[in-house]
Amino acid sequence: MTQRTYAALTKNESVLATTADAAATLIYTCPLNHDAEIVFLTLTNGGATITTNVELYSAADLAWKHLTRSHTIAGGTTYNVLDGSLIYLRPGDKISVYKSGGTLDATVSVKQYYNPTRS
Repeated sequence: MTQRTYAALTKNESVLATTADAAATLIYTCPLNHDAEIVFLTLTNGGATITTNVELYSAADLAWKHLTRSHTIAGGTTYNVLDGSLIYLRPGDKISVYKSGGTLDATVSVKQYYNPTRS
C-alpha cells in the first residue's frame, strides 16, 4: 500500500452568519490541485441554546447541500459533526456554517493531498 504525503491544516472560525449558502460563514475551501479529507469538524456554542446548519458546496454540481440541518446545540457544549466519519472534497468544494444567533465557533482539521491532475 502506498502512503500519500499530505499537509495538515486546522482552522477555527467564529460563525457570524445566520443565513444559508453563499452567505454562510465559510469554514474551508479545497484548493486547486488538491484532494482534501476532513477528519475533524466541531461546533462550540459559547452562549444560550442555538440551532446550527453545516453545508457542503459541491463545485462539480454547483450546489449547496446540508450535512446537518437545524441541529440544536445547548449552551456551553460542543457538537462533533463528523462523529468519527470522514468527508472527502475536491478542488472548489466548500464547508460552511450558519446559526440561529448567539456565539458559535467552528473548528475543522483537514488533510490536503497535492494532486496535479485536479484543477
